[in-house]
Amino acid sequence: MTPPSPSPPLQGESSTGVRQSLEGVGALCRAHGALLLVDSVAALGGVPFMADAWGVDAAYSGSQKCLSAPPGAAPLMLGPRAVAKLRGRKTKASGGGAAAIRRGGMLPCKEPGTLPDMNAEPQ
Repeated sequence: MTPPSPSPPLQGESSTGVRQSLEGVGALCRAHGALLLVDSVAALGGVPFMADAWGVDAAYSGSQKCLSAPPGAAPLMLGPRAVAKLRGRKTKASGGGAAAIRRGGMLPCKEPGTLPDMNAEPQ
């Protein structure tokens, strides 16, 4: 049987107010050869998001929920395992995140939890 890749849990669900703990999920995914892709649309900015501590490989969100920004922006985080998976595809992925990887990388953050330095060279 082919292991799932990725495994996409929700961090939070806005209509019910349910928040799902992600502690230990990353280790479980790694043990089974899967990536941990987190849907944080209804949670990012409202509850802590500990990507490194939870072993999150990729995450996406939306601007219109807890971030309280106009709709249309979609924050995306890709860790090293997710980038390696995308770069290793037989058929090249398309779209915004994939295009950034193909052109050479993402803009670096000065430290965890900060926004990228928009004047920096892509890594």
